[in-house]
Amino acid sequence: MLRHESKVQPQNDAEIIAELVKQAERERLRKERRKRRRQWFGWIQETPNWLKTLITVTLVVLVALIADGIRRESKEFKATLVSFSGSVSVSEHNQPMGSC
Repeated sequence: MLRHESKVQPQNDAEIIAELVKQAERERLRKERRKRRRQWFGWIQETPNWLKTLITVTLVVLVALIADGIRRESKEFKATLVSFSGSVSVSEHNQPMGSC
């Protein structure tokens, strides 16, 4: 990331060197921050390829099983009425059958 230079230029060599040291320190701090961010996921790069493949396959199978379970659950709540005779009452789940 480039920054705009200040409009006031240093007067002598000591000020020029001090400004260069400040810039180098800012750059070093910036690189350290970027390195720490990369280290957060660095363990992924260090794992063997077979382990990455195993984890990926396991996650895909898990997602497929969850999707299949959701699909099967939705079919359980579907009901069709084949024949009907007599009187029927519907009540809430918390109420006993006799009190309507």
